[in-house]
Amino acid sequence: EAAPVDPTPRDTVSRLELTGYMRNQLLRDSDVMSMAHGLELRVPFLDLPLADTLFRLPAATRLQPGKRLLVQAVPELPPWILSQPKRGFTFPFQYWLGAEWRELFASVARTCPVPLDTWYRQWAVFTLEHWLKRPSLFHSQA
Repeated sequence: EAAPVDPTPRDTVSRLELTGYMRNQLLRDSDVMSMAHGLELRVPFLDLPLADTLFRLPAATRLQPGKRLLVQAVPELPPWILSQPKRGFTFPFQYWLGAEWRELFASVARTCPVPLDTWYRQWAVFTLEHWLKRPSLFHSQA
């Protein structure tokens, strides 16, 4: 793993994300989830020689908006990929939870004094509320 000669704070954060969060969390989760379903997953654009080359560039060049470096590095990519905006991957939990949970979450959101504008805040309040209602939580079992 090549590092810039004079790393900036952005270089340091990029390096930590690459060697920590990506390797220890994202890649591990991808592997575990795909193998649990009998799939062999290949993570797109995760090419070590390419990443090493890009990491030698200044952060200002590497982290600019758009996909200029990707387009230059891999001109064979089809236009439909190049025309898509950059975006992170998020799991479609709202879709997975389905209609049967929608009303339950809406009721949690209506009764909470704090705005719960995202599904994960609603889920957090819902699970906390359920956990606190467990009889064995505050009463000793004799």
